[in-house]
Amino acid sequence: TDMCEWNYSFSYQTGDDNTSTQNQTGIWHDAFVYQDGNGNTATQEQTGGDYFQGNFAVSDQDGDMNTSLQIQDGLDNTAYITQDGNMNNASQGQSGDDNLANTTQIGNGNISAGLQVGDINESDVLQRGDTNFSLVGQGGVDNYSFIRQRGNSNVAASGQLGTGNMSWIRQTGNGNTALTGQVGGL
Repeated sequence: TDMCEWNYSFSYQTGDDNTSTQNQTGIWHDAFVYQDGNGNTATQEQTGGDYFQGNFAVSDQDGDMNTSLQIQDGLDNTAYITQDGNMNNASQGQSGDDNLANTTQIGNGNISAGLQVGDINESDVLQRGDTNFSLVGQGGVDNYSFIRQRGNSNVAASGQLGTGNMSWIRQTGNGNTALTGQVGGL
């Protein structure tokens, strides 16, 4: 095995009963988990990769009973999950190349799930409040989804299939619902 065919994983835990699981298959992957609190769970699965083209994942949990899941397969995918609060749940799946997913949860009991299949897709989710729900599905190339939720019990879902689609959802208040679907593109 060439000395340059390496993966790197790092896990830092402060508190009680935190769990971090990092599995890497392939080369040039980077995985980071930071947990500060109690009963948090973070799982990262990375496959694929090539020289200077591995996947990159970060999970940062501050609080109690948060759950994060990141699954990456391909080249140069990047995923960030930041959770500040309690009992938040975030999952990200990426299959393809050069996808970017960023999920931030500030509050309690928020749920966010995202799946990217294809290349050069981008998803950016911010949940600030309690018991918000977001869902993003992207299939194709060069799609962009932006979700901002500020308040409580809001629901947002964005589905994109094709090339060059863009979706923006911004919710302020409580109990709002927004659904967008895009097929086709440039």
